[in-house]
Parts: sequence; structure tokens; C-alpha cells
Amino acid sequence: MNAYEAIVSRLHAGVVAMRSEPASTTLCAIRLRVSDPIDWLGAFARGEELERFYWDRPSCAERILGLGVARAIETAGPERFQAAVSGGDALFDDLTLVGDEGPDDRGPLLLGGFAFADAAPPSEPHAGDDVWRGFPPGRFVLPELLLVARDGECWLTVCLEAEQVADGGDRVLARVTELVAAVFDDSSPGLRAEGATGFDREGPRGMAAGPEYRVRSDRSHADYRAQVEAARAAIAAGDLEKVVLARSLRVRLDGRFDLPGLLRRLTRIYPDCVTFAASRPGVCFLGATPELLVARKGRRVVSGALAGSAARGRTPEDDARRGRELRESKKDQEEHAVVVRAIQEALAPFCESLSLPEAPRLLRLEGIQHLHTPIEGVLRPGPGPTSLIALAERLHPTPAVGGAPRAAAVDWISRCEGFDRGWYAAPLGFVDRAGDGELRVALRSALVRCGDEGDEALLFAGGGIVADSDPHLELEETRIKLRALLAPLTEI
Repeated sequence: MNAYEAIVSRLHAGVVAMRSEPASTTLCAIRLRVSDPIDWLGAFARGEELERFYWDRPSCAERILGLGVARAIETAGPERFQAAVSGGDALFDDLTLVGDEGPDDRGPLLLGGFAFADAAPPSEPHAGDDVWRGFPPGRFVLPELLLVARDGECWLTVCLEAEQVADGGDRVLARVTELVAAVFDDSSPGLRAEGATGFDREGPRGMAAGPEYRVRSDRSHADYRAQVEAARAAIAAGDLEKVVLARSLRVRLDGRFDLPGLLRRLTRIYPDCVTFAASRPGVCFLGATPELLVARKGRRVVSGALAGSAARGRTPEDDARRGRELRESKKDQEEHAVVVRAIQEALAPFCESLSLPEAPRLLRLEGIQHLHTPIEGVLRPGPGPTSLIALAERLHPTPAVGGAPRAAAVDWISRCEGFDRGWYAAPLGFVDRAGDGELRVALRSALVRCGDEGDEALLFAGGGIVADSDPHLELEETRIKLRALLAPLTEI
């Protein structure tokens, strides 16, 4: 019996055992510790027709893969975070977990995220495109199949409706087999080789030509600089202290983007970031984000300020010089301090202590470096709105992606930025039944949509505008950030 057959056999035994017990809940989950090697991105590729969630943090050897939907929670409007908390609590209360014992963060988990705003801005010029179709203001999924790798262990969880377990017979066993095959059986269909794009053109001397991409910015450079000036005018008038202005880039391809290959490249290029993908059939939101919004483990809570950026140097000496200039920049220090203060004010009412370094550190990534201040706290004991998602509601959007004051900045973005951010710059991640988990800010990201005439990717990047911002430098910062996805996406 090979590894795949052994896992299927163990899951079938779990289904049979649950069927013999009267169901006290409407959801059932079977969790197993597995030791077999897993082709994570191969499994992601084979699940192409399913809803998928992928999370890879190489620096901590942490990986998560969710396939299918056992149950989904969708929320909208000003109460969307609170509705997600209530929906998650009710879902986990209605779930029976059997199998191998282990910590809550091994599964089952809710996977998903939120949009930046409650609704699309009225000035969004491509509203008819409905580019964010399938990504509502809030959506978390309990996947049918979940894989979690953490602390050197790997866990597999399969979630089923109790009614399926009781009445499904061979049908539910076949579904379990199908899901596990997507992970462990590399002979199952759907796996495309890295680099496959649907092209068959001839290049020089008979060599195969590379794919042809068509790239278009959503606005001219002059228009973006003018928007920076408008933001500075609002700041000078006292309406704002800081606001983040983003822009987007459309990349069209006559063939198919190789999403597993892109995720692989992002992980290799940005090992200190979290590579993520939230995918539904025909559309995928993915990226490699350096920014943590909030993580919770018991009473310990972690967040961080990431604001103030500079390009990397061409030599070690040039790189060190640019880093020093970033640390000493009055404009970047001001922008960073606004974010630190906002995070402290959001978390302080719920924490008995907060700690952070006296001065920001440098976070150096491929092509760019940021000012970074990690912030840790200990939550007050007792009841209170301190689950992961409740804390995220207090923090989102931080001035690093929105501005300050928050309400005024979000209103300015809605009126003046000119497009729907969707899930860009918004919380995305996972939460367990204890209310612990991690939510990242979905930066360095792209929305990829499949079409009959080829694929289209929409890339996003923004910069924080304060009183001393230079429109030319702010534009250059967005260009650096857009390259983070553009180069790996187009394989140049």
C-alpha cells in the first residue's frame, strides 16, 4: 500500500466510524498527522477547478493549502468584521473533530480575507468590468481538504457535512478519495508544467519565442503626480495628515499565466515574505506580502509598522548608503511614525502591555527596503473583542495602506484614487477555532482573471503621501513596487 492509499484508507475508516455515531453537529472533520512528502504547488495546480487557498512563509517553514468549500462565510457592510467573527464562532461550535489530537492551528481553519472597503468607490472607471467578481467584502472558507505544515509536522484535515457522512455511502467516500488524490496522486489530471503559457511561436533561428504581453497603466505618470499634489493640498489644508495613493497596471496575455510557477518564483525571490493565493475557478488573487497586520496566539498579539521605502543599492556600499538615508529621511520618519502611533492606539485598550523598539529597523527585500517597527503585546485576560478578526477590525486600514485620520483618508481614497482596490491592501489569512491565527496585508499583489481570449493580470502598488512628499519620488516608489510582481509574472 503506497502513501496515498494509506491516507485514503485512514480517512475512510474515520468516515465509517463517524457514521456509526449519532451526529450532534452538522459538520464533521477528520484530522490526520501525515509524514509523506507533498508537492504543494502540484496539489494547488491539480485543484484548479476548486476554490483554493495557498500560504507559504519559507522563513518559518509554514505552509497552508485549502481545496474546496465545506462551508463559506460571506459578509458585507460596516459590520462585516463582526459578522465574520460571529459566523466563525457558530461554524466551529457546529463542528465535530475526530482523528489525531493536536493544536488548534493544525486544523480545521477558516481561510480567506476582506476587501479594503465596504463597497467599490463611485469613481471606479471600470465598474462594468466587475474585476473583483468572486471576492466580496468579506469571505472565509472552511475547506473540504486542508493541509498545514508547521513546526516540522504536516497535518491533513477533511471536512464534510454530517448529513453526507450519515447518508452519502459510497458517494462521500469517493469525494474523500478525489480530494486526497489532488494532493498525493501526481498522476491525476490538471497539472501543468511550470512556464506553460499556451504559446507556440517561432523565435530567431527556429527557437521558440517567448509569450507576448501587453501592458497598460491605469493612468499617465503626469496624472499620478497631479494626484500626489492634490493629496498634498488636502494635507496642507488640514484635512489629512497622511494618505496612501495607489495605482494599477494591466498585463494581458493571449495564453494562460502559469500560476503555480509564479507562486514558486515569488517564494524564491521573496523568502522573507508570505506568498499567498486566494483562488476561485477562473480568477486568482495572489502576491508576496511583507506586511503583517496582526497575529494572535493565546494572549500574545503581534503587529508591525511598515512604512517608508527606498530602492536597494547596486553595490553593498550603495545599499548601505540608501539605508542610512532612509533612516534619516524626515519625510519617511514622519510617514512611519504616523503608522506606529495608530497601531499603538488601536491595540492599547486591549493589551496589558505593548513593546516595540525605540527606532525603526530596516527590512531589506529584493529591489526595495522599508522602515519596520515590530510591535508585540499581551492581551488583557477575560472576555472582550480580542479574537484575531476583532483585532483586525480595530487596525484596518492602518495608515500604512490608508492614511490618517482613518475615516478622512478612506473617504479621500474613495473619491480621488479612481479604482476599486478590492482585496488589495486588505487583511488576508487564516483563523482557528480558538480565535488565533494570522492576517497579512495583501500587498505586492495581482488579480489574475482567465478569459476565452487569454488571461489578464491587474497589478497594484501605492505610496504614502505626507506634507513633504515629492510627486516624482512617489511615482518612482510605485514603479519599484509594481516590478515586484511584473518581473516574475512576465518571466523577464
